[in-house]
Amino acid sequence: MPCRTFQTLARKFANAVTGEPSDYERSATARDMRKRSGGTDLGVKLKRRVRGLQPLLRRDEQSRLTNGRDPALIGVDRSASQGVQMVESLSTFASEVLRYRDEWSAASGDPEIDIWFRGAKQVSNELLPGAYRGARCDENSLFVSFQAMVPSLLDRRPANEWEWYYLAQHHGLPTRLLDWSDSPIVALYFALTQEFGNCATPIPDDPPCVWLMDPGQLNEVTHKLGESTIFVPGDIKHKYWLPEHCTPEKGVTEITGDEDFKNNQHPIAIFPVRYNARVVAQRAVFTVHGVDRKPIEQVFADRTEKPRIAKIMIAPARCSGLLRDLRAFGINQTALFPEPDSVARDLKRQYNVG
Repeated sequence: MPCRTFQTLARKFANAVTGEPSDYERSATARDMRKRSGGTDLGVKLKRRVRGLQPLLRRDEQSRLTNGRDPALIGVDRSASQGVQMVESLSTFASEVLRYRDEWSAASGDPEIDIWFRGAKQVSNELLPGAYRGARCDENSLFVSFQAMVPSLLDRRPANEWEWYYLAQHHGLPTRLLDWSDSPIVALYFALTQEFGNCATPIPDDPPCVWLMDPGQLNEVTHKLGESTIFVPGDIKHKYWLPEHCTPEKGVTEITGDEDFKNNQHPIAIFPVRYNARVVAQRAVFTVHGVDRKPIEQVFADRTEKPRIAKIMIAPARCSGLLRDLRAFGINQTALFPEPDSVARDLKRQYNVG
């Protein structure tokens, strides 16, 4: 199963960097079981708090970051030549991920801090969802049309509007959802590849990168929750981020009588119900923008002096080699897009056919 592949790879990386499995790796399986069950305790002591009927992942409300930096230089280390030191190997990438994990864990007071990752083929790409890139699009009309035309093509009909929204995003419809993963290896794969899993052609002056962020802090600083929180959509208050209720024409909607949100202006970090095969394989999580069109990195910079968001730069000359190494660990198109077409493409690549 894909999750075993990711766990094995994480364990190998931890061994390479530290000589033994990390605390994060040892707890990964238990945390995944809790999350996928909606917060249910499956024989492991559940320390997270549940507010109402929706699971929330909680961290110390008094936490503060100790490594704040200029937002323009987030995740960048200085060197003498290009001004940026870039990752050239999987072991170095793993070391950087673990470094941020340790720094942010210390800052938040949570040794099991949640970190989300997003691969970008160009470091200049802002963290904006498809519906907010370029010209304005009528997201709601696109979404309603998708819902009307797709059911006959599905083996399982989505159970609610949020599942429809995730499905539309994963099939390429422009939405206000932005894809993230709780696996750094998945994010690295997407940073290095273009459509169908072929190696992307890097731009020397605009190299690929992997973004990291603390989703709980994003929710905390944008909605003044007093604690770091990740939401599992389901409460009626979350509907204000769905296409029907979040449009430029309607503007910001005030949410009355709710202790978490005042309005739907800002983005929220959400953990989806993982029923779709792609969502499961890619360990997908999302941010969903509100009415405000600011990129995520700017939201962090505007609302906290010490944001837990960063980016790890990938050396362009090493992209094809890194992708080859990922495939050696079983991270390929079939692992992340578990469909017959993906199997065929990976076999053609393996046998150098076509």
